Amino acid sequence: MVQSSIILTELRLEANQHQIEQNQPVILSVHLAEQRGNPIPNVDISLYVDHADYGTPLLLESQRTDLHGSALFDITLRNLGDSRLTAHAADLVSSPVNIHVLPSSLPPLGPRTWNGVVRSLGRIGVDQHSY
Repeated sequence: MVQSSIILTELRLEANQHQIEQNQPVILSVHLAEQRGNPIPNVDISLYVDHADYGTPLLLESQRTDLHGSALFDITLRNLGDSRLTAHAADLVSSPVNIHVLPSSLPPLGPRTWNGVVRSLGRIGVDQHSY
């Protein structure tokens, strides 16, 4: 019996959202199958992002496919505008998925006051005024 070689023929990339706010996560799923449609486990999948701010596509993350030929990527995009994501496995490249990143509606994290600001009482000022 001659064993036929496995030929990877389908690499599908899908996103749970196509528009997100800056610094919010997006989940991408990848499915890898061979010529008969059977899933292929334990294959390295690399996820790349291309954006106008970059000179070349950047590698975001790599994972191996599970028993069902799938891999999940939970990523956060920071650059505003359109990001184009592709999955790579061996010689296959998925069709691109476009994600539009909007400015965040959440206030930035960090201090709202600053020590030394005029008219703000530090610990010493509070202690001196408590009788």
